[in-house]
Amino acid sequence: DEGPDVGGDYGPYVQSQRKDLYLPYALELVEKKQAYYCFCDKERLEELRKSQGHEGVKYDRHCLSLSDEEIKANLEAKVPFVIRQKMPQEGSVTYEDAVFGTITVPCSELEDQILIKSDGFPTYNFANVIDDHLMKITHVVRGSEYVSSTPKYILLYEAFGWDVPVFVHLPLITKEGGRKMSKREGDASFMDLVEKGYLPEAIVNYVALLGWSPRDNREIFSLQELAEAFDISGISKSPSVFDMEKLNW
Repeated sequence: DEGPDVGGDYGPYVQSQRKDLYLPYALELVEKKQAYYCFCDKERLEELRKSQGHEGVKYDRHCLSLSDEEIKANLEAKVPFVIRQKMPQEGSVTYEDAVFGTITVPCSELEDQILIKSDGFPTYNFANVIDDHLMKITHVVRGSEYVSSTPKYILLYEAFGWDVPVFVHLPLITKEGGRKMSKREGDASFMDLVEKGYLPEAIVNYVALLGWSPRDNREIFSLQELAEAFDISGISKSPSVFDMEKLNW
């Protein structure tokens, strides 16, 4: 599926610069007034950052006010551009998370994020929505650090008129002191543990119980038994600590 053939009056100029899977979807949003071209160069954006300070920098929508004639002239002249998502300025976005319940984020906190970069490639935030839709993903399961980004994804789904998947945000697995586990800091990966002699079944059993617990507090499971016992309602909202002593047990 190569996406819709859209772009309005500007489509031929843009599509001739880069034809890929994601650009046509971004152009569809431009046509729907849910996204817009931004021609701001690095110098202007750097001045904007300096004027706003390093805390809470947001794009000022300078290019949103460009006329159709100015946009067409820039595209014909091959002026570098990105495509930004046009966020609502008022109200809020509310969604139901399978773990954290009802989450509401004010639209005033959402920046007009970049969907297509100046090199023609999509940003992660845009590509993952398109990919999930094309793959008919029904449940998006990921770390809780993405809770605040999810309203951006929901607005994209709604702009396209697509069904919004169920979001399941999982608490992080940390080490002692609450820090993230990191290979760079010597924290063992799955294969590291296997090479040290830990049974794969034991590792899976232990990791499955980090941030999730069955209703009967049972601790020893085969993979098949875990699949049968698992229920989203048993997922904790709090981070879990990877404890080597518990794994050894």
